[in-house]
Amino acid sequence: MKHLCHALKCATPVPPRLLMCNRHWHLLPKPARDLIWHYYEDGQEHRKDPSAAYLLAQSCAVTIVALRERVLSPITARKHIVSCLACYNGSAEDQDNILAGMQIDELLDEAW
Repeated sequence: MKHLCHALKCATPVPPRLLMCNRHWHLLPKPARDLIWHYYEDGQEHRKDPSAAYLLAQSCAVTIVALRERVLSPITARKHIVSCLACYNGSAEDQDNILAGMQIDELLDEAW
């Protein structure tokens, strides 16, 4: 089974430990890329057990790329982030770190 880039509408194959292809990965702000790696646990792609914090960071990253590529509108992107937060069952500290590090508010404001 091929592992594909998680960016919406992208079918580029990537190694299973990577979230996105190089093009989409570099659409993320550096702090967002750093957060993905911070919450990544070696081997999680084989064990199929990523942490709640990693999944939240991943969802935010996919949303950011979709917003930057205009695949999602700012309103839809905000709704998606709110939906992800409603399902999040990790620590409040990790949630705050992810939202601040991903620069969600700034990116949504910039998209308007």
